[in-house]
Amino acid sequence: MMAAMMMLAGAIPVAGAQSMDPDLKVRCVREDVIGSLTQKRRVCHTVREWNDIQGRATDEMHRIIQPGTLNGLNN
Repeated sequence: MMAAMMMLAGAIPVAGAQSMDPDLKVRCVREDVIGSLTQKRRVCHTVREWNDIQGRATDEMHRIIQPGTLNGLNN
């Protein structure tokens, strides 16, 4: 039991560590719950994950609105 606790203690990063990669910083946002006027949910991702999500959404929008295509398929 004590060995397991010591192993866990070594795996926990120091909260004040300044050498952390800025892309690994966690950012949380509150999103509206669909179908509710008052409920919200908290969604947390790293900065890198938020950037990936935004990039995929942008790529998908470009694919959808690309001239000469319908739902991404050539006519």
